[in-house]
Amino acid sequence: MPHPTPGAESTAPAIDQALEKNKQATETVKQVAEELAIIHEVLDAGISGRGRSDDVEQAVEKTSDAEKRLNGSVEQLEEVNDSLGRHASREEYRAAG
Repeated sequence: MPHPTPGAESTAPAIDQALEKNKQATETVKQVAEELAIIHEVLDAGISGRGRSDDVEQAVEKTSDAEKRLNGSVEQLEEVNDSLGRHASREEYRAAG
């Protein structure tokens, strides 16, 4: 039978709070990435028929780059969420034992 780790009771709620905040941040970043993808598509489609200035071309390219970076951040946040969730589960198990 596992023995409770000193301070485990206070650690689990802190981890749970961090996990919840991280999940909210992940959802926000996902939404921003989706919105940016739409903006990129509109810019790209709306301007492709006309001659693009260098400034417009750079803006379209930057929206694509920003979208890719945001999607990478979403993946990292999801990995952190998984890790925090596993850690919180272990802490809860220790505290219950």
